[in-house]
Amino acid sequence: MVRRSLRRGDMSASTVASSNPPPIVLILDDDPWVRESIRFLMHDDGYAVLEAEDATQALELMRAQPGLIIVLDLLLREGSGFQVLAALANDDALAAHHAAIVCTAHKSKAEDIGPRFASMLERLEIPFIAKPFDIDTLSAAVDVAARRLASP
Repeated sequence: MVRRSLRRGDMSASTVASSNPPPIVLILDDDPWVRESIRFLMHDDGYAVLEAEDATQALELMRAQPGLIIVLDLLLREGSGFQVLAALANDDALAAHHAAIVCTAHKSKAEDIGPRFASMLERLEIPFIAKPFDIDTLSAAVDVAARRLASP
């Protein structure tokens, strides 16, 4: 496993959370190994973690727990990450209380899926990270999402 060097100048979960509990990352992926890898990375960065292996579980958690940073895969055994993205795109209240990051092997870039999809990600400020992902890139995207959720 590749270990990431500490980046002292970066915003960590503890810095973002200062007087609040650490931001919570919801990992939506049907592959337990991927969930475990991301969980270790997020714990290393100071984030609390929830996990879901299908879109139904993820949507239930999103409705029950505001302020989640959702790291989601698009293709799942049950449902798809597209369902979660559609919920964010069609529900302003849900979108206002969560941040998302697409992390998938489905395509190498959002434009490959389609221009409407790429446009929706841009409008919702959702980064697209292709698998296999660089851990520094994912970590930085989560840090940016945490800052965005922490700002009024």
